[in-house]
Amino acid sequence: CGLTTVLFIQKKVYLCELRYTEVNKMKKQKDYNSYKIKKGDTLHNIAEALGKDYSEVARFHNIYAKQDDLIGMEFPKTLKELFIFPNISEKHIDNIPKTNFLYDSKLALKPFNKKLVYEVQTTQIIENNFFVLKYEKTVCYLKKVREYYIFEIDSVLIDESELSEISVEFNAQVTKAIYPLELVITDEGNWIGIYNFENITKKWHDLKENIEDNFEGDETKKLLDFYDALFKDESRCTRLLRQDIFLQTFFNNLYDNHTQRYFFERKVYFAILPNVAPVCFAVIQNVEEYVNEQNQIEITQKGIYEDERSCMDFEYELNSAFYDGRMPTGSYMATYKLNSASNCIENVDLYCDLDLLKSQEIKVKIKLVD
Repeated sequence: CGLTTVLFIQKKVYLCELRYTEVNKMKKQKDYNSYKIKKGDTLHNIAEALGKDYSEVARFHNIYAKQDDLIGMEFPKTLKELFIFPNISEKHIDNIPKTNFLYDSKLALKPFNKKLVYEVQTTQIIENNFFVLKYEKTVCYLKKVREYYIFEIDSVLIDESELSEISVEFNAQVTKAIYPLELVITDEGNWIGIYNFENITKKWHDLKENIEDNFEGDETKKLLDFYDALFKDESRCTRLLRQDIFLQTFFNNLYDNHTQRYFFERKVYFAILPNVAPVCFAVIQNVEEYVNEQNQIEITQKGIYEDERSCMDFEYELNSAFYDGRMPTGSYMATYKLNSASNCIENVDLYCDLDLLKSQEIKVKIKLVD
């Protein structure tokens, strides 16, 4: 109980620190912002960039400036910093484009008909042992059904060197059954269901006969029984796909309203462990007001472990809390870079760790290649 209380307090402190950092950004802008004077800057040029009269710019600066930095008709030669209006930033003067929001800080999920090709690499680290998997995914918008978007995801496995012959064959057949996969996506960018499940069931029925003709033995029978049950139960199939690293990383609530403060608190469920339900992390999600040097929108997610399960629960591969005992610690960090015109994902870097009897880490890299 004492340890649980300590971890709870640590979690709250961490989230408060994150929240304070974001709120403090706004507080710093309450009275004024600052702009570092660059070579060639003049009072009149900056006033023109701000869309204000030069005297208004000088008058506002002089409210907060020291005696030696007061502005008259021009900048003093020693002036290094100009105090500007709180709703204007240095990036505004430098003519850096702002992120285009629908309202407040909500990004629009913009459908696209072009098939996007992503290169994906996942690295799982268990007690300093590395397991790397590389593959490609394609993502394409199909249509809109009521308020939802239907996206098609296809998969190409690149590296199967870690799998046995039978596992490779099953992996290939299951991939054929599931993909192309059609998912129901919300306006916030979350997937909530499988649109083409009946078609998946039919494809598996046809593929199963081919497997039975070419493979025998207990391992084959167990795998057939498992996938038979899986492809007859949509909810079970959905739960399995919830553990797909690419799907949970790609469709991850990026298009929600971050509010006028550009951030909000949320829970992220991430499948860092293969045989249990995704683990819960308390996260602060932030969107940058201005695009970066590559003309991309940046979204960051930072958080810590908030699941109710103990280390022993994970050891026994339980999906809910049952055993008391030591609670794990863990962290979750992700950076998304979106095309500022289409709002589609161009790059993702994600890291997640969990401190159990054997420490667990996952690194995910997603890169748009076409």
